Amino acid sequence: MRNGDVMKWFRYLVTGVCTGVIVVLLVPVAVCGICAYGVWRLLNMVTGGNKEPRRTMIKQNL
Repeated sequence: MRNGDVMKWFRYLVTGVCTGVIVVLLVPVAVCGICAYGVWRLLNMVTGGNKEPRRTMIKQNL
């Protein structure tokens, strides 16, 4: 019975750590993506919406 409790606790620990790592990795990526999109929209507005150079720049980055 004790061994089963240890395994259950270990499983919870591993699941929590994995979830934490995924969240820690995904949150900055999402924030950077939103910020980059906002900056790109702002640049489009400032430059008067000349979309052609911006579109090619984004394709190069992808």
